[in-house]
Amino acid sequence: MRRELGSCDVVVASTTGTAMALATWRAAGLLRRPLVGIVAGLVNDEWQRSRATTTRFLLGKMHAVLYGEGELQPLLVRAPELADRLHVNPFGADTAFWTPAVEPSGTGVLAIGSDGHRDWKTLVRAAPEISAHVDVFTGASPPPDLPPNVTWNRAGWHEQVLTDDEVRDLYRGAAVVVVPVRDVPQPSGQSVTLQAMACARPVVLSRTKGLWSPSELTDGVNVTLVPPGDPAALARGVQGLLDDPVRGRELGEAAAEGVRRDATASAYAERLLEICQAALDRP
Repeated sequence: MRRELGSCDVVVASTTGTAMALATWRAAGLLRRPLVGIVAGLVNDEWQRSRATTTRFLLGKMHAVLYGEGELQPLLVRAPELADRLHVNPFGADTAFWTPAVEPSGTGVLAIGSDGHRDWKTLVRAAPEISAHVDVFTGASPPPDLPPNVTWNRAGWHEQVLTDDEVRDLYRGAAVVVVPVRDVPQPSGQSVTLQAMACARPVVLSRTKGLWSPSELTDGVNVTLVPPGDPAALARGVQGLLDDPVRGRELGEAAAEGVRRDATASAYAERLLEICQAALDRP
């Protein structure tokens, strides 16, 4: 692909691994076009000396795009010289597809996702205190002892077990969507959260260090935020919405309005275009 890449104005790498590989090409003179890399997870673990040197060097060969504020400050502490090359661009949902049901209904709890930072252990520990059935859809292996009100369903990114239409139906048919996440700086669960919010479903989300838009995700207004790793708080957050469906409906409606206003895929694309222009101006 070198010839094709060389004919581009800007090359955008959409995963961390691809971005680092293409940055290596830039360092070796094999890619001479400006590079924009969408990266995540670089500060989840401590940097040893060799990793710190390599990561700072490769980030210096690109304009790096982060999904949330939670990763920006730790990166600036470790690599302050990259301040003009680090950009935060929170994820966006396709609000033309992820839309509310005509007549919302549902009594169960939905949890879906396969990224490595989903905190299924906390959800399973919370489930006995939740009065509704909990459907989990994930590529992760189930724990040995599931509570009787939890069903573990196979799903994943790399093999399309569910179509997007089926996922949308799952959102629309849930009384509550729960997104339990481990407390890491990397934003996690944002696609499920925003898709469910766009479908006007009330979402219970872990308030982690990697919360991608703290100013727009407001507890009790358009989402319910709970401490990460706390089964009792997670159960209370879910049960509170199950017990008060009117509040759940109001939360879901505010969520959908907020996504349409602040977190659309088109807005993400417009911000990404601005970053590409920055890379052209300062490659």
